[in-house]
Amino acid sequence: MTTVERFDVAVVGGGPAGTAAAALVAQAGWSVVVLERERFPRFHIGESLLPSCLPVLARVGLDLEKLGYLRKLGAEFHDEAIGETSYFPFADALPGPPRFAYQVERDRFDTDLADAARRSGATVREGVTVFEHAVGDDAVELRFAATPPGSGPDEGRSGSAELRPGPDRAAASVVRARYLVDASGRRGLLSRGGRDVLVIPGLGRAASFVHYDGLDDDAWAELAQRGDVKVLRIEDGWLWAIPLAGRRLSIGAVLRTSPIAEDRVLDEVDRSPLLSRLIRGARVSAPRRIADYSYASSSTHDARRVAIGDAAGFLDPVFSSGVAIALSAASTMAELLVSALARGTEADPLLMRPLSDRMNVAYRTFHAIAHRFYNSRMFDNLFFGDVPDAVMRSGFISLLGGDVWRDDNLFQTAVLGASRRTLAAMPWSEAES
Repeated sequence: MTTVERFDVAVVGGGPAGTAAAALVAQAGWSVVVLERERFPRFHIGESLLPSCLPVLARVGLDLEKLGYLRKLGAEFHDEAIGETSYFPFADALPGPPRFAYQVERDRFDTDLADAARRSGATVREGVTVFEHAVGDDAVELRFAATPPGSGPDEGRSGSAELRPGPDRAAASVVRARYLVDASGRRGLLSRGGRDVLVIPGLGRAASFVHYDGLDDDAWAELAQRGDVKVLRIEDGWLWAIPLAGRRLSIGAVLRTSPIAEDRVLDEVDRSPLLSRLIRGARVSAPRRIADYSYASSSTHDARRVAIGDAAGFLDPVFSSGVAIALSAASTMAELLVSALARGTEADPLLMRPLSDRMNVAYRTFHAIAHRFYNSRMFDNLFFGDVPDAVMRSGFISLLGGDVWRDDNLFQTAVLGASRRTLAAMPWSEAES
């Protein structure tokens, strides 16, 4: 007979959304299990955090300064074709959040978050795949088994399109919980493996990326002085350049067209005088690629379940909103769920409506500015043109920092007002809220 373990909350997925949520719920005294498909440390992309992440990470129990991550003071935008550069420091944002963030190696960062969840009292199980779940009137039941070895685990790994054998269902374990948090990423447990999603038009569709190790002294001194993310304009897309502790540089090419050649990023680095100079003499990793960026789950919550992080949707990496949205969702979700567990109302299908309403503000805002980045003259007018209104510039920098839940940002108000048609068909449009 299969033993059934019982928890108050089951979290599927051990990325930032899942482990932060688990830590915060466990801190309130509830029993939580995290079921993670891979084993830590495992590679992931999405290395540039925003200042809005820091208060949530502090509540989880992570001090990124003490852990040795690289401090990030702002964002740089480059157009090498016209020789223009623009810098937006977080110090110039509207008053409120921290004036800095961090660049993180996701294999180490995600491991640190999982360890923080364990310290908070959550049970974290690595290397297990949930292959079946059922939401009942009084509980959620999940069946899982050991993840078999195969083409994974690294995201974007060369050859990762190869099919991995399925888990041995005859060796299944069972967990019953009062509530299910789907933080399973782009695979989307509750969106039937990512099939029940909407594609977002007009944004980035695919990425090719590499890491460079062993940067020389001059390059590292230049990169580490401010730790900024660099965004470089290219035809049909853009490049990211993210310095990481230990003299590393993450570089990726994001295009609006898909598929993308795995080594496309190497061609773009060769064409960039700035990047070619920074990586001179460094060792380069094998290139990787990711497709199917920019999507939204058609349903993120119902009775006894909610999807957060990439399981709920992903916009575009251009403004580094992914982890910021994931951590904010985890924090708000935990507050709602902890209260509901205490009252015994966790089965309410509308329990997470306040979470949806709050996160829709973030999705609307980042969708609006990302769409304008790709489909308007925003790059020329905002990044390289004169912005005489200091209040509007500060408002834009606040959005770059993830500070999107305030009513005094005139830039945010203007962008959303001009983007109603773009947002109209999305789950986070004001008409859907």
